[in-house]
Amino acid sequence: MYSQKAILLIRNITPMHVGSGNELGIVDLPIQREGHTDFPKIEASSLKGSLREAFENKLGEDNLDIHLVFGYDEDADANQKIKTILNNTEYAGAVSFSDARILLFPVKTPKGVFAWITCPYALKRFDEDLKIAGLKKLNLPKELNNIQNNPETCIVASNNLLINHKMILEEYSFTASVDTNFAQNLYNYLKIDDLNNKLVIVSDEIFTSFVKLSTEIITRTKINNSTGTVKEGALFNEEYLPAESVLYLLVFTAPIFNTVKSNFTDDLSVMKFIKDNLPAYIQIGGNATLGKGIVKANFMEV
Repeated sequence: MYSQKAILLIRNITPMHVGSGNELGIVDLPIQREGHTDFPKIEASSLKGSLREAFENKLGEDNLDIHLVFGYDEDADANQKIKTILNNTEYAGAVSFSDARILLFPVKTPKGVFAWITCPYALKRFDEDLKIAGLKKLNLPKELNNIQNNPETCIVASNNLLINHKMILEEYSFTASVDTNFAQNLYNYLKIDDLNNKLVIVSDEIFTSFVKLSTEIITRTKINNSTGTVKEGALFNEEYLPAESVLYLLVFTAPIFNTVKSNFTDDLSVMKFIKDNLPAYIQIGGNATLGKGIVKANFMEV
């Protein structure tokens, strides 16, 4: 059904808040997380809305191809221009998105400002998703099992990250081994500048701790214009996935599910439409008026 597959890479340019609702903990408005790992994620429904909006901003809300590919939206067809063209407005979209998964998470380090950390579980999952997308699989480092058994150790991409043969991430110190080949291998997929100098692989447990405890927490407030003090009930904390976080998602396409086809001939033409018209920079999540959630998006080609 959805037979064409690709991987879309997302790199945060500014902090992103895709919320999961209100909670009673220290953070009033946390970000979305996976239930089984506590890793940050972006729900597919949130992504689909943001990506459709990006296409509408580029091509216009009343673009027939957008309604055929993403599904008919009467709110984006106020004059019913599209409805008069289509024989039927009850049909499925021809594009499907998975949840976005975290692959690289930025952590402060005394050398190089920050490092991108990842872990064996995230890499193995990424490798499996490459296979689903029909892309060439990674050559994972043989030492992955060693750092799982010894969480005080890590694999780094470059000696330039080390201080006295130790890798320092925030206030934690790790015994490091250097593997330049894997960083180059991963760069071939991600095409992220400086990855060869900033990649660090830590154990699953250490990675989980950083992605839970090293997100950005911003306190928001609103001032009462009359009293000049904080408005009652307007003081709250929001969690953000920091800038430089790297996530990815699977994109699937199918033939158009409507008798009206426009210029689409098959699932390949739908995927081409997505790839050709995806803006390089899009906005995902809340607080767009504060400049939050701006990401660089590009399809992975290997």
